[in-house]
Amino acid sequence: MPPEIRSATDADIGAICEIVADALEPEDADEARLVLEDPSFDRDRWLVGSIDGEVMSTLALFDSVLRIGAATLPAGQIEFVATSERARGRGLIREQLDEAHRRSAAAGHLAVFIVGIPHFYRQFGYSYAVQQPPYIVVPDSAHLDQGAGWEVRTATEADLPAIAMAQETLQAEASVALTHTHDMWRWLLASPNYEIVVAEARGQLGAGRIYEDGDTAWLTDVVAPAKGALHALIDRARAVRPEVMIVHRPAGLLSAMLADVGEVDDELGWFFVRVEDAVALLNGLRPELDARLSGSNLDGFSGTFTLSQYTSSATCEISAGVTGPFHVGEAVPYPVSAGASGVPPDLIADLVLGPHGAGELERLHGDVLLGEQRELMEVLFPPLVADIQTWVVP
Repeated sequence: MPPEIRSATDADIGAICEIVADALEPEDADEARLVLEDPSFDRDRWLVGSIDGEVMSTLALFDSVLRIGAATLPAGQIEFVATSERARGRGLIREQLDEAHRRSAAAGHLAVFIVGIPHFYRQFGYSYAVQQPPYIVVPDSAHLDQGAGWEVRTATEADLPAIAMAQETLQAEASVALTHTHDMWRWLLASPNYEIVVAEARGQLGAGRIYEDGDTAWLTDVVAPAKGALHALIDRARAVRPEVMIVHRPAGLLSAMLADVGEVDDELGWFFVRVEDAVALLNGLRPELDARLSGSNLDGFSGTFTLSQYTSSATCEISAGVTGPFHVGEAVPYPVSAGASGVPPDLIADLVLGPHGAGELERLHGDVLLGEQRELMEVLFPPLVADIQTWVVP
């Protein structure tokens, strides 16, 4: 019988957790069970692949919120990708991902993020689009001063709205932000593998998520309105393990404070991102495209804009600096000759979300061609700074 790809059921939970524990880590199985046993979780977002009725592979699709400047877009994250050793090489993950992408599109996700094995997900339409943050290595000699009496405690569910608001405020300083949903925060709070903590003083709040990995305590999702709050969070992480690594965040004040407490490990990785429908993504981006035009030398620009992906294209009319709806156009194999710009499909995510911008992408890739629309492309698609929140510590 061919493999069957379907939604998970109660009867599958034990097999899913066993596969996740074997292929990933036992602690990941604890989190898989936590989500699957949550009655509010939509089981159609958790897929299994079975052979002759036996569950052999699994993955989960979660909702996220993606903000690009002034545009807020629905996005997805894929986690818990795992296959039984007995079934590897039989195409189960490919079939599961195909189904996950169909369900992601039906949910309206305009981009899907995943963290995983180098290169592996590129064969499924993903590209390296957004850099992972560097790490801050806090030396033993780092002096920690909690200043005006910051108190640190384990967070409760009642703290989640305030934590989410603090995260939103911090991420507003980044050009691109992927944000945990309330459900994701609930699961992270309930996970036995993380401790979410808050630091409080004078009505201000800092927060972070601590993860123990061998001799290292990772501190991620950090929010700190003052140096004392950051130092108090680090001190709490040190009580877990002596070596502390902090996942960097690009916000101005916090970034400067992080630089003061340790050394940057800048061996950066990348997040995989998949864009199913470039035209839909561009339409979702229109409020931000208008904002970029209004703040540039092209304020008030009018004309036709065409972005070729070689086998198809996206085109819109811009009138007095306002972008109209993008439409799917015909193939434009020679974009420069046609007065268009060309970006291949596997670089659309980088163009829209990434750190390069249209001009640098043209320098790096021979099939990115800006042509006569160069100035417009560089205004619409500048280099971006990202703050990405994912389930796993990147």
